[in-house]
Amino acid sequence: MSNTVSSNTTIASLTLNGTIIVNSGKTLTVTGNITQPTGSSISILNGGQLICNNSVYVKMQKSITAWNASTSKGWYAIASPVNGQAFSDVTNLTTATHNIYRYDEVEVEWEEYRDNQNIYTSFENGRGYLFRTANTGGMIEFKGDNNVDAFNYDLSYACNNNNFKGFNLLGNPYTQNITWANLVKTNVATDGYYILEESGTNQGKWSLVTSSSATIAPMRAFLVQATGGSPSVIISRTTAKAEDNNDADNIMFAVSNSQHSDEAYVKFKQGHGLNKVEHRNAEIPMLYVIDNDEHFAIADVDDNTNVINLGFEAKTMGQYTLSLKAEGDFRCLHLIDRITGEDVDMLIEDEYSFIAAPADAKNRFVVKCRCNSAANADDDVFAYQNGDDMIVEGNGILQIFDVTGRIIANHNVNGVEIIGKPTRPGLYVFRLVGEDVKTQKIVVK
Repeated sequence: MSNTVSSNTTIASLTLNGTIIVNSGKTLTVTGNITQPTGSSISILNGGQLICNNSVYVKMQKSITAWNASTSKGWYAIASPVNGQAFSDVTNLTTATHNIYRYDEVEVEWEEYRDNQNIYTSFENGRGYLFRTANTGGMIEFKGDNNVDAFNYDLSYACNNNNFKGFNLLGNPYTQNITWANLVKTNVATDGYYILEESGTNQGKWSLVTSSSATIAPMRAFLVQATGGSPSVIISRTTAKAEDNNDADNIMFAVSNSQHSDEAYVKFKQGHGLNKVEHRNAEIPMLYVIDNDEHFAIADVDDNTNVINLGFEAKTMGQYTLSLKAEGDFRCLHLIDRITGEDVDMLIEDEYSFIAAPADAKNRFVVKCRCNSAANADDDVFAYQNGDDMIVEGNGILQIFDVTGRIIANHNVNGVEIIGKPTRPGLYVFRLVGEDVKTQKIVVK
């Protein structure tokens, strides 16, 4: 074969003669073995792949851009495709102060490699690292024997903060693409994972990946979340059956301004979901679901859930647009803006535009939804608990009675009103007197 692979090529075996170059975006697949005389190698340009069964000496490149302090662009989540790669052996991998980090789940901090003064000096197979480029871009190049074996990787699950508990940064350890099905997972969230965006306006964003067939490229790291004791993954080049995460009703929420965007999901199923993490680019807004005082990028909720607390953090002052996409049988989807008081029927409207600032309340939005269940089919349901508030919809005088029949509150209701919940938990009767009289019993938590 030619010394340059300029198209996707599959061969039965290969004896190297000098250096073979795999062009950018192309894949060389060797179904048998590669014979490698002394002094020969395979160079894989940015975006190329090598799929083979035995380990050989390779050089593999990854394109990087220069660090831009004003936009926080230049962050990469990287991993090594070769065995035992020392930082010092990676061409153009600047390891001076503030450039390469690994994540400590217990302490919720990035451990910085600082000028050979740290306890780690090389890439651990299957582990991911955070890399901040220097003032110049170009290529980084890994050199060594490419990994072909499976790696059994024990994760950490010891953090005391629920919003960060269980996060581990793993990495693709091969010279070929892998997917979610290349990981056998034990006590690991299966709804999705994060990839750090490397280009475009959202560079530095931890983007959600919910498709089990999405590829993780060589030299890319990805963020997973452990959900229980003794969590682990087995990373291999062979695939197992991927989890089917698309059978439950779900809602995808998206928010955007003129520069950036963010997403969050609600899935009506049993499970833990995936907590929200801060983006590396401080200007990207944050959208998440608030459930039991935790912030979720993917929230797994009970089928009978009819109120969703949607958190939003604007990082810059300006106009934003919120939209959603629902899959399943929903009777209604109403978005309530707690700052403006607007109630938007999102089954009719495609999106909702609003002005936001960093100082705004983070629990700005409430979404009322009713799945197809008997518990949600009662038209007399006009009040819901939402954290420390009650959401009441209708027109008239709202009377609230405690379990003894004593009236404890009166409110005028015109449309959708948000009122404080009773101070003590227990059973209460809500009575709305308007053109009709509606009565509802609510257990306030």
